[in-house]
Amino acid sequence: MDKPSSNEVVRLGGHVVGVAQLQDALKERDSDLVRSVVQLLQGDSSQQEEALYAVQRALRGTVRAWLRRDWFKDDASIEDVWIRTLARISARTASFDPSRSAFATWVFNQAKYAALDYRRELAAELRAEQRDRALRPEPAVEWDDEREPITDREKDCLGRAKRKLSDTERRLLELRYEEERSYAEILEETGLNTSVSNLRVNVFRAARKLKGLYEGELQR
Repeated sequence: MDKPSSNEVVRLGGHVVGVAQLQDALKERDSDLVRSVVQLLQGDSSQQEEALYAVQRALRGTVRAWLRRDWFKDDASIEDVWIRTLARISARTASFDPSRSAFATWVFNQAKYAALDYRRELAAELRAEQRDRALRPEPAVEWDDEREPITDREKDCLGRAKRKLSDTERRLLELRYEEERSYAEILEETGLNTSVSNLRVNVFRAARKLKGLYEGELQR
């Protein structure tokens, strides 16, 4: 759960610290707890893991609530950005300057940059998808075409093309076009940890791959 209980504790540098106490400390520009967190984040892997867990318990709920309010509405995107935020915290701890901001404020800035990177990636994927659709002619037979393959040879070619897809690609296309599931339903059915926007791109790529494989089979 995002919101820790009032009596929840975490281990930090060999000491047991209340999460509520840590939350308050991270809102300050400098404190013993902040210095301890920064020191651990710059330590070995086990120390980094300990510090990141403590930061996660203290700030995950508020950061995710902010992401939901100002950036994204779906849980998959929010969780993706939060994971990226943790990676940025770990990699950029040396850039934290307590004379300029509180640690919590610095974490929110890392979340903002992670969200911007995520949005840029989604936008680039969408542009690539639109560009590809504009440049490629409509296929004679496509996965979501209502017309069934006319000849036995076409059916055989489509079957061989499907078998060359990965299990995930094949399942995505089956759910989307044979069972006519919504993208939200596909996420729920498959348990994929991704956003609806990314899923759309994955389905498009799988359909494009199937089209190429099918046309290759026809030419054999």
